[in-house]
Amino acid sequence: MTISPHVTATERRMCLNHYTCYRCGEHWTDAWDCQVDDDCPHCGARHCSPVESEDLVVSDDRSRTQPLRITKDYEMKNVLVIVSGGVVQDVVCPDGVTVVVRDFDVEGVEDEAITTEGNERFIESVWSAGRDEPE
Repeated sequence: MTISPHVTATERRMCLNHYTCYRCGEHWTDAWDCQVDDDCPHCGARHCSPVESEDLVVSDDRSRTQPLRITKDYEMKNVLVIVSGGVVQDVVCPDGVTVVVRDFDVEGVEDEAITTEGNERFIESVWSAGRDEPE
C-alpha cells in the first residue's frame, strides 16, 4: 500500500479496511488511520484482521476526524468523515468510494452531504456561517 505522492505535511493517511468475519462470514468496512483488527458487528468475534485495505487521505486542519464503522452492503463502499466546526476536509479517495460527510457538533448544520465519488479531490462547506437553520 502506498500513499499518494500528492500527500502534504498537513494531510494524513486513513485506511478503508475491509473485513470478513472468520466465525460467521459477515462482511463490513471501517475507516481508520491504520490497518487495525476489529470485532465483528454481527457475532462479536474478536480481532478480525482486514482482508483488504485502501488508502484515503484527509487534510489535518485541526478539525476532528473520527473513524466510524460502516455496516451497509459490502459492495457499496462508503466512507463517513466526521468533522467538527462544519467544514468538510479535503479528501482523496480510491475509485468507487463514496464519501459521506456528517457534522454532529454544530447547531444549524445539515446532517449529511454526499460530496464525491471516485478518485477526486474536493473541499466543500457543509454549512454557511450566516445561516441559522438548515434549509
